[in-house]
Amino acid sequence: MDIFKYDDFRVFLQESLQAMPKAGHGQNKLLAKAAGVSTAFFSQMLNNKRQLSLEQGSLIAEFLGFSDAMTEYFLTLIELDRAGNQLLRKHLIKRKNHLKKAAQVISKRFSSTTEVSEQDKPLYYSDWYYIATQQLTAIPDYKSEFSLAKKLNLPIKKIREVISFLLDAGLCVEKEGQLSIGPARIHLPPDSPWIKQHHSNWRMRALENINNEDLNKLHYSSPMTLSRSDVEKVRAHLISAIEGTAKIVDPSPSEELYCLNIDWFRIC
Repeated sequence: MDIFKYDDFRVFLQESLQAMPKAGHGQNKLLAKAAGVSTAFFSQMLNNKRQLSLEQGSLIAEFLGFSDAMTEYFLTLIELDRAGNQLLRKHLIKRKNHLKKAAQVISKRFSSTTEVSEQDKPLYYSDWYYIATQQLTAIPDYKSEFSLAKKLNLPIKKIREVISFLLDAGLCVEKEGQLSIGPARIHLPPDSPWIKQHHSNWRMRALENINNEDLNKLHYSSPMTLSRSDVEKVRAHLISAIEGTAKIVDPSPSEELYCLNIDWFRIC
């Protein structure tokens, strides 16, 4: 949920709860506990019968995994709700609008991205879950931060950070609270300085996957000797297999997330 689209922190909390698994059932209690208040107080606050303190708001922001910018905006909304005179409200509205505008400028920075920009590559290729999160948003069951966090077994705070980056970079898009894979074309040439990190990320995931029970998985390692003339034949065969795989994958509906790693190299 993009908090910068909201001018009322209560509406944001209510809609965030609705977007959680099982429509937020049981989450009220967890949020109340995180804020150090009773469940009854939290429900009354959502119904505009009680006010949040900044201290309580900061604890909720921490629980929800907000970034610094999101936390500042959330606390500003709480201050606005507590403001006792028009002069203070005017000041806080000005601050709120400034924070919202700053967030909008960042979100539009790469709206026409056709590939990962040079400034985003260090983070995008730093760990496997950036690409995994982006790819999962192509599957209908993984359109929210909560479903993504559960699927990838990552903390919600980390997933929020990843999604924020992907949205800013134009690698994912959000419409009506639903995430989708963006229009960006992802291609990393073999001479890229990030190619080693990219391969390392996914080979480490392959090693971690070896002991998982999955009938559809395939791990194959086979050091071998062969004639020099056949080396290129095997390479050509593997390239043909990759091309054939791409022809199957491109039109295939997005339902599962898999990774293909192929290595063919001279050992010594």
